Amino acid sequence: MKRRILALVCAVVLTFGLRGLALAAHDDNDMSAKRENMEQKIDKELNLSAEQREQLKSFRADQQTVRQDIKKQLAEKRLAMKDELAKPESDKSIIDQLSADIKQLAGQGIDLHTAAMLKMKEVLTQEQFKKFLEIMEKRAKDMPHSKKDQ
Repeated sequence: MKRRILALVCAVVLTFGLRGLALAAHDDNDMSAKRENMEQKIDKELNLSAEQREQLKSFRADQQTVRQDIKKQLAEKRLAMKDELAKPESDKSIIDQLSADIKQLAGQGIDLHTAAMLKMKEVLTQEQFKKFLEIMEKRAKDMPHSKKDQ
């Protein structure tokens, strides 16, 4: 009986896991188009020169590759953590290592964000950077999950 339940649970987890991967691939394509559209809109609002636009486009492309890699690794580590915690006999050393890996990847994400802000500050004029920060703050407030306006 326990084997049947375990097999059923594994089948359900596998089914939803594969469905999630398919949806994630679709979401990545959709998000990529939305991100590009948003970047163009911001570039226009900031009245960027052709040189500024090219510098930021190149930087964003490089950073996007790294960001996607970090996001993928984080998802894998979180899934591994979830799987390890779901086991009847979890291995604390594995959990500790996964936790350390997740923290390191999250730190890399913060470093990436900081590098992006510094690059924006380097490429934009002071007025453009100030306007950029205002745009980002407004976007953060408009997001449904934002707690900044509460």
